[in-house]
Amino acid sequence: MYEEENGYELVNKMNSSSEDIPSSMQDERSEPPPLLGDNSDILDLDTSRKGPRDWFVGCNPEVVSLIFWECPRRSGVVFVTTLALLLCFACYSLVSIVAYSALLLLIATFSFRLYKTVQGTISAKHASDSHPLKALFELDLTLKPQQLSSMVEPLCDPFNRFVIRARSILLVENFADSTKFAGLMFALTYIGACFNALTLLILIWVALFVFPKSYEKNQELVDALVGQLAMKVRQGMHELYAAVEPKVSAAIDRLPPAARNAIVQVQGKADDKTD
Repeated sequence: MYEEENGYELVNKMNSSSEDIPSSMQDERSEPPPLLGDNSDILDLDTSRKGPRDWFVGCNPEVVSLIFWECPRRSGVVFVTTLALLLCFACYSLVSIVAYSALLLLIATFSFRLYKTVQGTISAKHASDSHPLKALFELDLTLKPQQLSSMVEPLCDPFNRFVIRARSILLVENFADSTKFAGLMFALTYIGACFNALTLLILIWVALFVFPKSYEKNQELVDALVGQLAMKVRQGMHELYAAVEPKVSAAIDRLPPAARNAIVQVQGKADDKTD
């Protein structure tokens, strides 16, 4: 009879007869909860569908307009220019890029100044003593303290949150958060062995301008494929739970009563936290 009884019922009998166990552990359970948690909703799919524009809620509308190619000319100029700059940084050193950029700019302005000077000398109608780039000289390029503070002020709050969060993780205020951060950094070591920062930036930049627009145009097809894949994964997880849980229960039934009692106590605390 002792071997045929369920392990949970044995634990409940021991709780009711023992005087050393606290009263909080003496509550009998008619049906023990699943050892691997409640998986009744594991096959429930989230039917709420969000468009790719919902990913950028709170972003500047101008940025969203560029990402979704609402004005193809502007988006193309921003995309190609930034991509070319990133590729230059990936192929050449920063010093070379700065030097060649300054030389190209100087050649362009020198050629324009020389052209205007020759044109004014040949044609009296275009003769002028003023500088041909006078409009650019009149631009106010100085930075006012008020402008600097207005640009820095929005960055203060995110920076402060980042510093506080980084201090909490690096000083191990919470073991779980620090462990997750350590795992993330360990995974990044493998990514860093395959890609450098500029390569990742190039991939992210291309994906930012390609994936959201492509997904917006083919959302029906992509959602259907992802839904089928998610259903198969969740069905597999459900079958895995169904196959593993009886074995775990049988293994716990073979443990000594004290060990079973400790497992039930830990499981009860976990259920209380989830509730």
